[in-house]
Amino acid sequence: MNAHVAIDLLLCTFSRIERWRVLRPRRPFWRMYWNRSRCGTVRAGRSGFDLGPARMVLVAPDTQFEGTHTAPMEHFFAHFTASHPYDAVTSLVLSVDLASTERRAFRTLSARLEGGESLTPGDVAWVVSRAAVGLSRVPHEFWPPPRRDERIAGAARAMEADPARPWRNPELARAAHMATNAFIRKFKEVMGVPPQAFLMGRRLDRARILLEHSDRSVETIAGDCGFCSRSHLATAFAARFNTPPGAYRRMTRAT
Repeated sequence: MNAHVAIDLLLCTFSRIERWRVLRPRRPFWRMYWNRSRCGTVRAGRSGFDLGPARMVLVAPDTQFEGTHTAPMEHFFAHFTASHPYDAVTSLVLSVDLASTERRAFRTLSARLEGGESLTPGDVAWVVSRAAVGLSRVPHEFWPPPRRDERIAGAARAMEADPARPWRNPELARAAHMATNAFIRKFKEVMGVPPQAFLMGRRLDRARILLEHSDRSVETIAGDCGFCSRSHLATAFAARFNTPPGAYRRMTRAT
């Protein structure tokens, strides 16, 4: 496992929600929820957790869940990504009880956001620290299996860190001190997919994040994620998610 875990805050806001009874689609990032009052519930499968001031709730990447409430909801939420192995945790809703000092900090930050203030670097650091606390509570049964071969793990980490780079199998094999064919076979054995399929998955996840959390054009996102053109991204995106990038952006912005 990496000694260093990177957490990237994508979104942090507070809003009053009048209607919140939806089935949230799977997304490739973590969600953090906290409510000023107790009037909402997050449910995934058989697990359900009330939202309120006494706890924060984290939803793992690619977890489908239902959100409901019984009254207008004063709702703090943040989206963030975390590097391996936390990016591979899925199908999990996690509740973390908060100390009184943490509850006050959530209230203070929420009030400032509600008043139109922007996040300060200290705010970002505090939210990231809460994310790290939540990640430390992930039950062991949700951890992905360890990458058994450090040569393959190193190649995977390199592609995860810079998916836009035009990685080629011979280059990755040389870095792993392996023959190309042997590297491809071993990578598939350890990771479950060939190197280029693994890289495509990382690029598409990055594209999904940018489509939802940035105002960059689809053309720009295609280049930023290592695709040679908008049409290349659109073809790969539709094949994986059964919807084109523009439609995905409209859908996720509406939910």
